[in-house]
Amino acid sequence: MHIPLVGVVPIQDMKGDNPVDTEQLQEMCAEAKHYLESFDWCKAAEPVYWGGGIGKIFSVLVFEIVGLKADVDRWLWVVVGDIPPLYIVLDDCRSPSDVLDKYMELMKQWIELARQGRTSDDLPPTGAEPTPEWAAPLEKRLQFIRTNIGPLLSK
Repeated sequence: MHIPLVGVVPIQDMKGDNPVDTEQLQEMCAEAKHYLESFDWCKAAEPVYWGGGIGKIFSVLVFEIVGLKADVDRWLWVVVGDIPPLYIVLDDCRSPSDVLDKYMELMKQWIELARQGRTSDDLPPTGAEPTPEWAAPLEKRLQFIRTNIGPLLSK
């Protein structure tokens, strides 16, 4: 299996800065799998690659999807952490840095709508309640991730 991505390692090589961080990253991988398999179009999701992250804060993974419908993408990026989880199609991103940029773009749109108590079917589902109370702290967490984790991700 070959997919044209850069900056990722096979999931079995996923390692944090220490054993606790590695365990947290493994838990986040399980969370991402559960997130994908919660959709009615996903029969199964298997983690294949890891693109980087820090335990309990932010992680980027690539999953192979067994879809229940013909039009389901076979491969999806997933972002999880102390933020709403989100899947992103491979067509939009080829590296973990691209994923972070796309995630930030989508969440900026989500935050703008959430400040008005609205959401949009044009945005992927986050599972987060679109309220002004949720928007403000999310914006701060995203800025922290962009500043502190973004430089660690491969371009």
